[in-house]
Amino acid sequence: MAGGKTLVLDLECQEGSPVGLRISGDFFFHPEEGLERLESFLVEIKAWDLDGAEDRIAKFMQENGFRSVGFAPSDLAYLVRGLRC
Repeated sequence: MAGGKTLVLDLECQEGSPVGLRISGDFFFHPEEGLERLESFLVEIKAWDLDGAEDRIAKFMQENGFRSVGFAPSDLAYLVRGLRC
């Protein structure tokens, strides 16, 4: 990522279907408890199969007052595109 930051997505699968997602790396997220909601949201909308994932992620974060330092919605959208079970 730009600026030397690390962003890692771990996908949890059951029987070939995504059931969970974990975001980790070198970043800050406020409020911290919102990160779990974002992870759940990405699974709910099946962001890896979604055209326009960046806009959906950005809107979700804005509507919920979530802020990240070290990654942007575009970074998440880029990484989720490659997720497969």
